[in-house]
Amino acid sequence: MGWYWIILADLGNKGMVSAANEEIIEYATRAIAILTEIGNLPGIARAYEARAIAYKNNGDDNRAEEDLKRSTTTMAK
Repeated sequence: MGWYWIILADLGNKGMVSAANEEIIEYATRAIAILTEIGNLPGIARAYEARAIAYKNNGDDNRAEEDLKRSTTTMAK
């Protein structure tokens, strides 16, 4: 189920589905929550990347940078 939300976030970020940045952020946040419960580190990292793109597109560079760091840190585990 977590990857479903990542795919929606990715499609939204690419403009392939109609979704506001706030919706895309919510999709990625849902994915992070679900995948954290089962310890799917690659999925968690990918969700952070998707959310970072949405934050950047929303003009929130600080949160985007934080999520990119989280993505990298998650993959290093």
